[in-house]
Amino acid sequence: MENSQDISQKANAVFCYACRHYVIAGHDAYRTRGMQNFAHGKKKIEDHNASEQHKSAMVKWQMAEKVKSSAIQSVASSITAAHKQAIDDNRHYIICIIRCILLCALQGIALRGHREQVDDDNPTLNRGNFLAIVSLTGVYDDVVRKRLDSGPQNAKYVHHDIQNDILSSASSLVRQLIVAQVVEAGVYAVMADETRDT
Repeated sequence: MENSQDISQKANAVFCYACRHYVIAGHDAYRTRGMQNFAHGKKKIEDHNASEQHKSAMVKWQMAEKVKSSAIQSVASSITAAHKQAIDDNRHYIICIIRCILLCALQGIALRGHREQVDDDNPTLNRGNFLAIVSLTGVYDDVVRKRLDSGPQNAKYVHHDIQNDILSSASSLVRQLIVAQVVEAGVYAVMADETRDT
């Protein structure tokens, strides 16, 4: 569709945008043919601006712009709210995964079982402590359950490589904390407990 500037240049005429788009009939000079009387153009335009049809068209145009603007804001706010909810859900899920891994580490229990993959033929298969705890968490937590049941396979964060990365990060943080405490104290001692064979 041609824009108003192209039409004005081709017809060598002045059109009224509001009347062209928001008036059904009347004021053809400003809607379809354009105003070409440039000798008396200023007076003609002033008369047109004072007309009731033009004022009505301007009101319709402003209302249409408000509706369009509010619709855009409504869609944008919906997208923003959905995006924020997705971020919050992702954070909640990864925090649950980290807590389950740290629970296993603090309790000194193995994270992985003999076979971690899901086996529909053998539902009693021990998949390991970590996956059992995550599954139990999913029973009581909707965000975790949804991610485990229908989330993307590459974003479940239950693979053993992810477990190792989280444990490695946790151990680095513990080491940094210990080093910071030692540096602050200035003095430290190392105790070694051993039992020698005869």
